[in-house]
Amino acid sequence: SVSNLLRFRQGRATGEITVSPMFLHDSGCPEHELCKWNVLMHLEEKLSISSENVLAVGDSANDLCLLRRAGVG
Repeated sequence: SVSNLLRFRQGRATGEITVSPMFLHDSGCPEHELCKWNVLMHLEEKLSISSENVLAVGDSANDLCLLRRAGVG
């Protein structure tokens, strides 16, 4: 599971988030600096898998890059 981090102060959510570094990749998505495609690239590297062996599911426009990169989207 990869997500941004919601910040808390004294037990209360501040509304501030810290973007997960997994959404950034030096040779990642050509369209967006922060992208789910970049997360997939990190996972491919860490798990030694190729994108052809990935099934991705998404339901909105911010999933399009991920769906294009995956072997099955």
